[in-house]
Amino acid sequence: MQHEHHDVKQYPKMIWATNTVKLAAATMWTLFFAGKDFAPKCTLDEYEGVHIQDFLQTHFLNAFEHLFAQLQTAELLDSCVIGYDTLNEPSGGYLNNPDLSKVNTTTWELNIGATPNGIQSFRLGNGMQQKVEAWAMTWRGPLKQGYTIIDPQGKKAWADGRQCIWAQHGVWDAETGELKLPRYFDTHPTSGKKFDWKEEYQLPFLEKQRSKWRAIFSNAIIFVEPQVNNPPPKLESWNDDKRIAYAPHWYDGITLVNKKFSSKMAVDYIGHVMGKYTFGLLGAISYGWEGVRKNFDQQIKHTMEICTKTTGMKLLQL
Repeated sequence: MQHEHHDVKQYPKMIWATNTVKLAAATMWTLFFAGKDFAPKCTLDEYEGVHIQDFLQTHFLNAFEHLFAQLQTAELLDSCVIGYDTLNEPSGGYLNNPDLSKVNTTTWELNIGATPNGIQSFRLGNGMQQKVEAWAMTWRGPLKQGYTIIDPQGKKAWADGRQCIWAQHGVWDAETGELKLPRYFDTHPTSGKKFDWKEEYQLPFLEKQRSKWRAIFSNAIIFVEPQVNNPPPKLESWNDDKRIAYAPHWYDGITLVNKKFSSKMAVDYIGHVMGKYTFGLLGAISYGWEGVRKNFDQQIKHTMEICTKTTGMKLLQL
């Protein structure tokens, strides 16, 4: 795959934090949580027509049950393991994308480097050259810096003889490259109404997961993990389960991007997105070692606020 750079000198390689906007990861997340609704044609003939969503979720849960059985055989189930994480850094993929013709900035995903919008990711997966936006991390957060050309040179992401599933479902035309349904993932395909993927799709999966796990053991802690820098689904009905832990990932953005800790400056990005600062992101910046320490405290405090406001779960203060 060749890149021709314009306006920006260099771009970092794709990292996990930017991966969810790319075709492969975004497609798999979408299929895992909501494939039945948004890709109903994706069934597996070799598995008697089972839908890909059921296939992925069932195998994911079965893998855990196999792990539990092995731990129990080794007599480690209760003696060494205190709990299990639901799913590492889940994402809705394309779900809730308001416009496939634009780079999605409505979620808190990290846009850095070559950043295709939805339709561009489809075209790239079909081997089509695309001029995409190039983003970089600045003191004001991720900002568009220019453009870069990505040329797959005709190589497709799909197996020979297989069509892009989003073209198969009429979202775009794989021959002309035309985007037909820019808001396909923004509204529910049945009701036509706006939806929150966390409430509509992630929560039912979590309920299924908790039910299966509790049938195997009642004492293990279930660590519920939300999408990074996003509020989790509402979990009020889980308050009767005393073995639940809210387990978000927290990263200092400057350290994450620069790969080294800075004692000079920190940015409370979570507080900024929550609207905590009158002057926007500028107000979320702290300077000096003491400022950085207090900024970290604030970020963790805001993360706790997200938990209590969106889940209804009662926090145990340690």
